[in-house]
Amino acid sequence: MSHIESFGYVCVVLSFAAIVICYVTPYWLIGDGDYIIHPVHKGLLALCNNDTCTWLVNDRQIHDQLPVWFKATQGLMSAALALGILALIVATLSLCCTCHSCNPHQPICGFLIVASLCIAVAVVVFGVKANQEWKIDFQMDISSSGRFGWSFWTAIGAAGGALLTSVIYCCMDRKSS
Repeated sequence: MSHIESFGYVCVVLSFAAIVICYVTPYWLIGDGDYIIHPVHKGLLALCNNDTCTWLVNDRQIHDQLPVWFKATQGLMSAALALGILALIVATLSLCCTCHSCNPHQPICGFLIVASLCIAVAVVVFGVKANQEWKIDFQMDISSSGRFGWSFWTAIGAAGGALLTSVIYCCMDRKSS
């Protein structure tokens, strides 16, 4: 196994970890908005007050109140998570199996490019619509009802990491051809 392949695998693991972390943590929005149930931290899967968290998948009433663009963001991030899992599985299997007639770099590259696009679209939709409808801003000020949290910014990093990793695997594919 070459050094570039080892580096690429580490990048796949880090990109997947970033996707998982930004998807499951309830810190996409931080504030005191009145638009759902007064949570302090809001994520794609949970809404949290100071002492409790409510999982959106368990509470149908809250889930029904969420706008369509929020559900679209959840779907896009779910697709990115599934693609990240596939890329990680193929990359792990390529480390274990040495098949000289097959090249696993191309599917890994494809999975990560599509995952990066899904995350990028999800972040743009979420950022624009949260700003327009919920008055979420980059920083807390008098006119805003909250700010984007670290999970939102981690999603941006995950999109960039997945794209960079896909470029690494695409370059490995061209070098080995």
